[in-house]
Amino acid sequence: MRLFSLDARLSAVAEKIPEGLRVWDVGSDHARLPVWLVATGKIPSAVASDIGEQPLASARRTVERFGVGNRVSLRLCDGIPPDARGAADVFVIAGLGGSTVADILLAAPWTQEPGVRLVLQPMSSPEDTRKVLYEGRWRVTGETFVRDGRRRYVVIEAEGGGERESFDRADLAAGKYIRDPEHIARAIERLTNELGGADEAARRELTASIEKLEDVLRAEERKSSRFWTALDTLVSESEIVIDRPKGSAHPRFPEMIYPLDYGYLKGTTSMDGGGIDVFVGSAGGRRPDAAAVILDMLKRDSEIKLLLGCTAEEKETVLRFLNDKMMSAVLIERD
Repeated sequence: MRLFSLDARLSAVAEKIPEGLRVWDVGSDHARLPVWLVATGKIPSAVASDIGEQPLASARRTVERFGVGNRVSLRLCDGIPPDARGAADVFVIAGLGGSTVADILLAAPWTQEPGVRLVLQPMSSPEDTRKVLYEGRWRVTGETFVRDGRRRYVVIEAEGGGERESFDRADLAAGKYIRDPEHIARAIERLTNELGGADEAARRELTASIEKLEDVLRAEERKSSRFWTALDTLVSESEIVIDRPKGSAHPRFPEMIYPLDYGYLKGTTSMDGGGIDVFVGSAGGRRPDAAAVILDMLKRDSEIKLLLGCTAEEKETVLRFLNDKMMSAVLIERD
């Protein structure tokens, strides 16, 4: 049976899990993440746990359907139970609210010990998760901003053995590692909305945090502007060759049908030695609207593909197309 593809949210989580490590997926629901990780060979084994009988039944069906029952164990339990200690190398909590993620971590204080890895994807209120991590003996090692259609998510990487960190409202609202302009702008908007009901002391704190994030935003926008200006120049000076028209099949994987015209920029060089790949949409023009960053686990390489003249719907279609088989992709959209 052909293996399913992960959406952009779970793909971003999967990318943060090192190869060869055992995974415990908390609140696994349908167990798509652990089954995909095991079936693709990225990890040797996994535990899929959930607090509910019904979600665990769904997980069991997924495990059985893809024949990985000897490598994916199922557990009915709340959060991270005490006997999970030593049973996995990486603990994933994805798809739950930020306060729930925080409560699960607080109920398992041993996850603050050195050697314990965490990959966290709060669906809401990520500031609640960040606060617990900063105040505890976890060390936040990275955060990623993920676009999945119209939805926006963050993925937080952390590990035990850290020290308590100082933080302010800006760090809670935006994190210390994400410098995506859209993410920063959203954090500024949230903090600005809090000003109305704040007392004088809170207003001073909020204002200082807003100003801090505005400085970060201006710096990132300057960097972003240089990047897109350079791409504009590259595209305008290159001939676009369409060698795989919309509706055509991939030459080696005939089941993969190109959703848009696909080709390359003549006279340029990408990771595979050919020209820089492009998808050309229906909006017209040669303006780069987005860039897709691809990680190919089969070839163990990465590359960039440009989206030219694409509508919002076409961008989502391309992202789904690229997140297939052994490939994972994220989309960097132009402001």
